[in-house]
Amino acid sequence: DTIGNGIIMLKELQFAACDAGRPEGSAEVVHKWLVREGEQHITLMRFAECFAEEVIDGSALRHAFESLDDDGSEQISPDELYQTLRAIDSSVTLQDVIAHVEAAEVGAAEEGQAVTDHQIDYGEFVQLFPVRQQRVKKMEDRILATLDSQKSLVARYQGTLESREDWMRMMEQGTNRISDLADKTVERHGDSADAAKELKHQFSNVESGLRNVPGALVSENPITDILQTGNSVSAKTKRKVVMRLGMDGEESGDGFGFDSFLKDIAHEFNWAGMISVEVKMLKQALSVASKFSGAIDQLKAHDAGVAAASKLRDMLKQAKGQMEEYDAVVEALAE
Repeated sequence: DTIGNGIIMLKELQFAACDAGRPEGSAEVVHKWLVREGEQHITLMRFAECFAEEVIDGSALRHAFESLDDDGSEQISPDELYQTLRAIDSSVTLQDVIAHVEAAEVGAAEEGQAVTDHQIDYGEFVQLFPVRQQRVKKMEDRILATLDSQKSLVARYQGTLESREDWMRMMEQGTNRISDLADKTVERHGDSADAAKELKHQFSNVESGLRNVPGALVSENPITDILQTGNSVSAKTKRKVVMRLGMDGEESGDGFGFDSFLKDIAHEFNWAGMISVEVKMLKQALSVASKFSGAIDQLKAHDAGVAAASKLRDMLKQAKGQMEEYDAVVEALAE
């Protein structure tokens, strides 16, 4: 309404269509569709009718229903609706209203909400607003899709829960054993060499656990081989791949999955190479025995064990914290 006279004329629509880059005939189509019979211009009320359903919400709809329910019966009779509509449009007949009511009852009956008694209750009243009904349907579909997604996430988490718990117990036992053996390597008795050799065995077990952290990986994904820890691809490259791709192989900003988060963290922080320095240190400590009198470098073996146990405890603390967070999320999703 560029003139400000309360109506929209065809010329104004043509200017608007030109500014919007629309075809020349689009203004005539819109004008013909919006202008009431016997009128030449689009009134404010007619223009507003086009957007009523786009902005109406539940409370406004309830208020509209109650304003039409003159007798407070929680039902609107055809006559009550007719009296209101006649004041807006004198061409409306009672038969038109009855036909409209029947259509609303049919729509509500399809959803199991109504009977054909020519009385509109609130469930039938909302059927008179198809745009809103479509919006509500989309919202309900989104809710159902979200619930399905939640169930899927919970199932994925629980599917690998037992293997994660077993892995945590194994790694805790291995860490405690390494700590005990490290102390024994500096004791003044003949068992220190045996303790150091057993420490090497425990290092091997723990390294195997760090390379085989439980968690699902999509084997048919073409980058699966890159994600495997034992190959020659750098840890930096692996971390980039994990963070870039989700569980379905599509682009994702978060590489931590509900069934793979522990494995994902292992790749992110390169757990596979966590104690590689300590392994070399222990190997050096044991190599002394083959060169001299059979004694080992007890202090170096001890330091290797203590350092490895410290790193493993930090790793386990991180893993437990992450598991507790996912436990809390899954518990909320399952409710």
